[in-house]
Amino acid sequence: MGANEFNSESTPQQSDGDNRDADDRIEESESLLERVRAEQREFSARINSLTNAVKEYAQVLSDIRELRVQRAKERDNRIKAELESTVESHEELDYGYSGVEEQPSPQPITIEKEVYRAEPISKYGTMGLFTALFTLLIFLGFNQFIPVNISNDIDIYLRAILQRTDYSNAKLQRVEKRLGTDRNRR
Repeated sequence: MGANEFNSESTPQQSDGDNRDADDRIEESESLLERVRAEQREFSARINSLTNAVKEYAQVLSDIRELRVQRAKERDNRIKAELESTVESHEELDYGYSGVEEQPSPQPITIEKEVYRAEPISKYGTMGLFTALFTLLIFLGFNQFIPVNISNDIDIYLRAILQRTDYSNAKLQRVEKRLGTDRNRR
């Protein structure tokens, strides 16, 4: 809050600090002093009213706390009373009492393990074998009509491997002939 809010009815103040009235005359010191005292009284009254409001707010908060504590105690007492009455009613309960019939204990439940008859492995093995062969035949038949295109780099790489293995196989055959361990001659 600025100082100009309190003296909105009084004369405006200029920025240079001179107090001038509506006719642009400098106010007399007594009227200026009286106006300052009136503003001080008004300011003191507002401070007192704020102080009283803060005290009332603190009292309200205190009352709310007391009310919450009182309600919690009442709730606690109600729960204790219900628990005590429940315990008494269970203590009074007797199976020999005419209103309550004792029921026989239930029969125990037994869980039996189910035994599955084992199927021969040949049945499932042949099914798996036929499935694999059928899938291979479909793949090879499909590949005849729509061949798989491989890139030129892969083709060059695979041909290089084939050439190296051909050379190795030829060399191996010559060594076997020399040593006499050729498998084809046995």
